[in-house]
Amino acid sequence: MLFFINLINDFLLKNSHSLNKEDLNLQLLSHEDYPSFRSVSDTFDYFGIENLAATVPVEALEQLPEFFLTLINMEGKSFFVSVHKTQNRISCKSTEKKSQQYSYADFKTIWSGTVIVVEKNTVPSNAKNRQILVVLGIAAALTLLTLLYPFSLISALIGLLTLIGIYISWLITKEELGIRDTITATLCSTLNEKGSCSNIINSKVRFLGLISLSTATGIFFTSQLPILLFIGFDVTFFSIALLAAIPAVLYSLYSQA
Repeated sequence: MLFFINLINDFLLKNSHSLNKEDLNLQLLSHEDYPSFRSVSDTFDYFGIENLAATVPVEALEQLPEFFLTLINMEGKSFFVSVHKTQNRISCKSTEKKSQQYSYADFKTIWSGTVIVVEKNTVPSNAKNRQILVVLGIAAALTLLTLLYPFSLISALIGLLTLIGIYISWLITKEELGIRDTITATLCSTLNEKGSCSNIINSKVRFLGLISLSTATGIFFTSQLPILLFIGFDVTFFSIALLAAIPAVLYSLYSQA
């Protein structure tokens, strides 16, 4: 199965999509139909990669993009392959790392017509660089706030946790809106053995019947920031905030059970 993962990852790289290989592995393996066309297409959907899974006429081969995934039939068996289409030849790489060259005419005799194509990424993403920028941004914000507003150590720690909480709330909101990225996938893979948070985040369950998870977390963390900035660490406020969060956490765990 490792060759299957490598084949998918190599296909994505050829289309300028860079994903964390472990995240890709977890997402594929956790799919109920793995390994299958559907598992690949659904995984691409999860990571926000525009793709199309379809069965096309054999005559449409010339209109397909340079790289695509497909099934070929040989000796009564179907093989999952990654295709590189050039002007005169078709190169097929299978899950066994075997590469075969075909003419267009020969390829059409074994081609099933079932394909997965993706939209090539014109601006390749780099999750690690984004994570570094986020960390640097948080550090810069804390440094600036420390210079403008002298904090105690406990205030600085709570401020750091608050900024992290606001950032996580933003990630939850993105996931809720269907905007997925590898940072969210990494967090979900770490915290959830199934590698997906979408079922929880997109659940129709609402706290008190009104508030979604993204709204609740956003209100909780953003309300703390102005208190820290203008009042400082107030024991009463933060004690009440922490106590108020307990029912929300218990309700969240109950709704996921």
